[in-house]
Amino acid sequence: MAGVELALCLRAVCTDVALVSETEDVPDGGSAELVRTARRALLERDVRLEWGRAVEVTERDLALSDGRRLPAALVLWATGPAPHPLLAPSGLALGPAGAVRVDATLRSTSHPDVFAAGDCADLPQAVPKSGVYSVREGPALAHNLLARLRGEPLRPYRPQRRALALLNCGDRTAILSLGDIARRGRWMRVLKERVDRAFLKGLRRAAQRTEP
Repeated sequence: MAGVELALCLRAVCTDVALVSETEDVPDGGSAELVRTARRALLERDVRLEWGRAVEVTERDLALSDGRRLPAALVLWATGPAPHPLLAPSGLALGPAGAVRVDATLRSTSHPDVFAAGDCADLPQAVPKSGVYSVREGPALAHNLLARLRGEPLRPYRPQRRALALLNCGDRTAILSLGDIARRGRWMRVLKERVDRAFLKGLRRAAQRTEP
């Protein structure tokens, strides 16, 4: 989803923008309606779609695994979520992708004094690797870290059933995605700006509370 949003926003200031994707489901992992809405927005905004896996960036182009080379003056690489390589030799129990295997309380299944959340955690339930979910893991993580230190009961993290996503299209519209629903319009952009501003305001308040 990050690649789609970057491409659409860059189109507002660049005349020639291409989005390279390994899969034709753009954004990958989105609902069928979101894929259709995003593809329509990319076409309307004249963003070229190229299918393939990028393997190298040079000063002049982007090389794909099939041998093609796409001329490029600027490349923004929107990578997917992945755990840090330092976890591999840590001795912690890891999941298939290399993330720390945790239980419902976000505690390592092999080391009871280690907790993990977000992209570096492999939870027992299927939870998308998305900031929307990672942020919600924060309160459970903070509570359980203190509870472990105090010898108190741990609290399980319960992910939300559906997560709201808002994607900026760079033309004063945005795409709203919630479950199987996807809609594009100007009021979605207004909603996105309000949500983003409220989130940043909350972060500033939290930072001020922690200042000495």
